[in-house]
Amino acid sequence: MRQMSARPQWQQQSDELARGMAVAAAFAIPLPTAWVGITMGLFLLFWIASGDFANKWQRVRQNPVALMALGLFALLGLGVSYSSVGLSEALEGWGAYHKLIYIALLVSVLNEPKWQQRALMAFVLAMLLVLLLSYAQLLGFWPEGKPEQEFAPFKGRIAHNFFMAFAAYLVFDLFMRQPARRLLWAGILLLMLYNILVMVPGRTGQLVLFVMVVLATWHHWRWRGLLVGALLTLALGAAAMQFSDGFRPRMQALLDNASSYFEGGAAESSTGLRLSYYENSIELILKHPLIGTGTGSFIHEYQQHANAKGVPLTDNPHNEYLNLGVQLGLLGMGALLLFFLLQWRFAGLMRPEQRRLAQALVLAMALGCLFNSFLMDHGEGKFYVILAGILFARTREATAQALREGTPASLSVIVITRNEAARIRACLESVSWADEILVLDSGSSDETLAICREYTDKVFVNRDWQGFGVQKNRVLDKARGDWVLSIDADEQVPEALQAEIHQLLVLADEAPAVYKIPRLSSYCGRQMRHGGWWPDHVARLFRRGKARFSDDLVHERLLFVPPAGRLENPLTHQSFDNLEQVLEKVNRYSSASAERMLQQGKRGGVGKALLRGLWSFLRGYILRAGFLDGARG
Repeated sequence: MRQMSARPQWQQQSDELARGMAVAAAFAIPLPTAWVGITMGLFLLFWIASGDFANKWQRVRQNPVALMALGLFALLGLGVSYSSVGLSEALEGWGAYHKLIYIALLVSVLNEPKWQQRALMAFVLAMLLVLLLSYAQLLGFWPEGKPEQEFAPFKGRIAHNFFMAFAAYLVFDLFMRQPARRLLWAGILLLMLYNILVMVPGRTGQLVLFVMVVLATWHHWRWRGLLVGALLTLALGAAAMQFSDGFRPRMQALLDNASSYFEGGAAESSTGLRLSYYENSIELILKHPLIGTGTGSFIHEYQQHANAKGVPLTDNPHNEYLNLGVQLGLLGMGALLLFFLLQWRFAGLMRPEQRRLAQALVLAMALGCLFNSFLMDHGEGKFYVILAGILFARTREATAQALREGTPASLSVIVITRNEAARIRACLESVSWADEILVLDSGSSDETLAICREYTDKVFVNRDWQGFGVQKNRVLDKARGDWVLSIDADEQVPEALQAEIHQLLVLADEAPAVYKIPRLSSYCGRQMRHGGWWPDHVARLFRRGKARFSDDLVHERLLFVPPAGRLENPLTHQSFDNLEQVLEKVNRYSSASAERMLQQGKRGGVGKALLRGLWSFLRGYILRAGFLDGARG
């Protein structure tokens, strides 16, 4: 008898439609305001129609970011009970933050990675459309909007530049992950930079862009990336000062107006007004420091304070931390900071690709809230809750549950050997947890084969040496695992990398087909961190049938269709123990390379060899800071 589905088909279809509306809402973020309202309204309608509320609540309960969003909204609800304004005004103030609920709603249905990926790409496509229309306005092919929008087709300049700065980070991440399309992404990125820094004068977005540059370089090159990011930021700032008619005057006006305000001048400029709002909001917080004056009370409290001091009025302080501080005191400010810190922390436990984007979103929003009330604002607030719901739909608890309940895909480890008795034991011991280990030997005369047979019965010998690539493909053809890890006899898989690979095998359906692993090499007893040695990302882990090795005699490459993912934990490489081993390998590889060049009809020469050797030394020791590793560098 055919098993009946636990849920009616129309509810399952409503589930799919709700997810589709989440993707549509991500696309609608930078478009006319009504589009987001319509798509999110339809999302809510299908969310209710799909039922299955117990499972949805279970997903929310397992997601700290969703719980914290609900907690912050509940705290604002508590503030209604003691607000200094009437109930209707307090409820209206609370309603401005209702969008926080959408984080939990999105988390409850976006439990499949494919929907997260679709939603992110929908946002990128929408930003590309906005970018195209912005340039169309510049060239006169599209009607310009209001004067204050200045080449921002649908939003004000603040929202436009803020969205574009985050989109630029996404495009840079695509540039790094998709080598085959780097020219395309590089061109788009340059257009985005010009749009933000020259065409649209939104200073918050420009500042966020500079921070995104530093974050991007740090994400990909860690501490060395901070220096690169700082230099790039200075270069971008200098270029904007040189080529933008608006950037230099606005920056100079900002400095002049701030200086004038602090010297006792009137708060008449945009900068002066903001500083006045900040100063007076802090004074209001100090009057009621613990729990503030209640939700929705800012306008009322500020009006009384401003009238008494004779300063300009405002309906918000243009700073979300101060906005919540007036309403909920230090409790509210602390809750918002904790909210952002919690997201940063849990982003750190995600897979690398997802972690980078989640941290970029959190940092952009936390920074933007210093200069605007972004969480209360409609456009920027919806931007944040939609993307946060998408990016944080799978956090540590969801991953941990999948790891507990999931069955990992099978893994084959392949190794080629020849006279590796001194190192092969450590290599095989480090991968003894794999489903199968396959060794192909090319004619060892030492104890290599005997040691290998202690770890696996799949030890083969083929003395017909045709190069590293051919030999690796021979043993690859014998593998039967879902995934294959190729390592050399002088490499080991530490426990941290083992755990990361295990997690990937459990969540294999979400993974790219190929992964690159950072390789940490030791040279004559010293770990090499400079000179191009680290991080040496090598493509070694791949889904069987999705990659093969080139047929090169030496320096074989893994051939696959990009993009490749990246693991975080390193593969350790014990390259050489002494100078004698170095010279022996150099002689062996140079002979093989010369043979390959001869087969390809290429010619060499002493002059070319000397120049190439000199360039290699300058590049590694000087340009790539190999001297920091001492004499071995």
